[in-house]
Amino acid sequence: MGLRWFQVLGKGLFFMVGIILLAQEGQAELGYRATLTLPFSGGIPQLHGDLVPNDTGVAAVYSRPEEGGRLGLMFYRFAADLSVLVERPVAPEVVNHYEPSLCWDGQNYAVVSSTFNQATFMILSPAGDMVLAPLQLPGPPAGEGWRTAALRVLWTGNAYAVFGILAEPEYPWQTQGSYYTHLTYWLLNGAGEVLAQKDLGSVTPLSYPGKEGAEKEYYDVVWTGAAFFLAYQWESTGFPPVFQIGYRMVDLQGNPLRAEAPATTLPTKGAHLDTNGAAVGLACLRDEGIFGGNSLYARFFSLDGTPLGDEVRYDDTSAFPTGYAPQIFTYRGRFIATYVYPDPLSSPLEYVLKFAEFDGAGNPLRAAYSVADPLDIFLGTMNLGVDLQLVSLGRRIFGKGQTGLITDTPILFLIEDDAQITYRNLFELAHQWQAPYNFNDLAHLLEELRQ
Repeated sequence: MGLRWFQVLGKGLFFMVGIILLAQEGQAELGYRATLTLPFSGGIPQLHGDLVPNDTGVAAVYSRPEEGGRLGLMFYRFAADLSVLVERPVAPEVVNHYEPSLCWDGQNYAVVSSTFNQATFMILSPAGDMVLAPLQLPGPPAGEGWRTAALRVLWTGNAYAVFGILAEPEYPWQTQGSYYTHLTYWLLNGAGEVLAQKDLGSVTPLSYPGKEGAEKEYYDVVWTGAAFFLAYQWESTGFPPVFQIGYRMVDLQGNPLRAEAPATTLPTKGAHLDTNGAAVGLACLRDEGIFGGNSLYARFFSLDGTPLGDEVRYDDTSAFPTGYAPQIFTYRGRFIATYVYPDPLSSPLEYVLKFAEFDGAGNPLRAAYSVADPLDIFLGTMNLGVDLQLVSLGRRIFGKGQTGLITDTPILFLIEDDAQITYRNLFELAHQWQAPYNFNDLAHLLEELRQ
């Protein structure tokens, strides 16, 4: 590459070539570039949302507390620099929208949410206009005290796959307490017609009212292009309960393709998944007891569900206290496993976001490190990883969480690598020079590096 640059740019720009090549060959540091606090607040479980990349940025849906205690539904679309393109309330005001989720099908956004006792599905345009009005998914019997929670929607390329928890009351007359859980699957077309529906079995029992939306941690699912990889949390009946994550593969009709098996060799909980199209990555947490804190593990699987080795601990084992909120996402073909670490030396207490990097097959690349904050713009008051989620688009990483002391507020943030910033600054410098060089060629090459 170096020779090609010298041929194009000529001797007059030797020093610029050297700077750019050094930046290209060195290890780029991921760091915060922008944050955005959304203009509403409430209790932790009321503000859960979902984030999905599209062709040019990201979109999000959130529950928003309204007068009278109702939870409204907010739709957002953000540009690549996190500037707001669309911000609007959607859906009827007569129902609640708890723990909403969305997916991008290349043209529109499918959105699902819980009304607490039913599940709704709708389709929105990129402007937030209603393409398909909210409809009720079949499943929980009306008027019998059932609850719904933790709904997720995925685009398969031809249809919308919806997963969620249907919670059956332990006693017919109860309105709160313990509920038996049914992990349920629906497949829908663009008209909202249900093409398939399946009860996939039980997960950890649900307690209502729950705390901090904990049921979102009970399972996760990704579409591999040919099947669903589903990881979910079991709980023993003893005291204290012992958690274990199981996994299975199912087809578009919800039929099993691979027998249920433990996802880790150790007792773990809080499964989070992502896929790069060649492998599936799992991040989860092991509770080491009152004095042991937490340990965080990642494990990787082929697309047919075959484990690619044992689980690997990815948090900093020398740190205390230990981390929380395991997550995993793909970034430029590789996996990044994340967690939030409360810094015991900070006053008031601050939290640090940590990344551990793996290649596309799950082999470790870089041990856990703190995301850089060169602009001193973030993450001090983030609530211990509550509603933490990260997705990537090109060289950009978009994240969300919650921040606050008395009341809580959704916060979004943008992470980029230093090389990206270096290239942009050099590009701007080149346009300031008054010299007889072909800066269009330089701009073209810089744009190639940014891909």
